[in-house]
Amino acid sequence: MRAAPGTDVVITPTALREGAKVGKTERITTNSLVVNIALAEMNSISNIVIDFVDDNLLDAEFDELQLEISVVGVSRYERLFLDEADVDYFIENAAIDLGDLSHYNTGAGYVTLKITLTTVIF
Repeated sequence: MRAAPGTDVVITPTALREGAKVGKTERITTNSLVVNIALAEMNSISNIVIDFVDDNLLDAEFDELQLEISVVGVSRYERLFLDEADVDYFIENAAIDLGDLSHYNTGAGYVTLKITLTTVIF
């Protein structure tokens, strides 16, 4: 996630390896990362951009991978991946531009950004 022009914040979530079994054969794993961005810091930032820099965060087999990014509980980006090649291409080439988030001020002095990865193995 780019914090300001010319600076990066690198956040490494846990690998998606463990999950809750649903029924006998399906396993669902959900990992979320919550980041609070101070509004005072956002004054110098024009856009919030999320970029995945390492595909090791997946480190798991999957049949479906759901990526969701929400801001103050409002979904801003969703994508469903059905194969590993699509995920690899996305991670290597895509950046998600969430735009200016300063209007999401809830009075708490910060904006909450939540990134959720859910894998399903059938």
